Amino acid sequence: MSEIIDDRLKAVGDCLYRVAVKIILVRDKQLLLVKEDAGWFSLPGGGWDYDEELRAALDRELREEIDLGLSDVELEEQPVFIAHGGVFAGMPRLFLLFRADLHESASPKSRERTHRWVTGDQLAKTQLGPNTEYARPFLTKLLRDR
Repeated sequence: MSEIIDDRLKAVGDCLYRVAVKIILVRDKQLLLVKEDAGWFSLPGGGWDYDEELRAALDRELREEIDLGLSDVELEEQPVFIAHGGVFAGMPRLFLLFRADLHESASPKSRERTHRWVTGDQLAKTQLGPNTEYARPFLTKLLRDR
């Protein structure tokens, strides 16, 4: 971090979130999910670090989780969905979900997380993490409309 965070924020515990950036990748009416350590599935991505550029965070998370980078996708520059309300390990989470199309030559590989492609029917039966659960109706509609 390049600067010290103001200690007054410690008194504002009910409005602080851990912000994560997540990527929605759909191919052939299937959605890419990664398995989290807690046993549920989520979208590839993770925490957006303080003082990190957004594109750098998205690129880093894709590389860490599925061994791809922004050069392997066509990214929509604005979030398509914001998921909030989930709490994990006592920390409220806020997910910014970005849509991206995978280049034909790109193929995800398991690195930090195992991954799998799911159809809409499979998504309905998949245990999702707290904030990804909030996005389930949006993701289901996205798969149905493609």
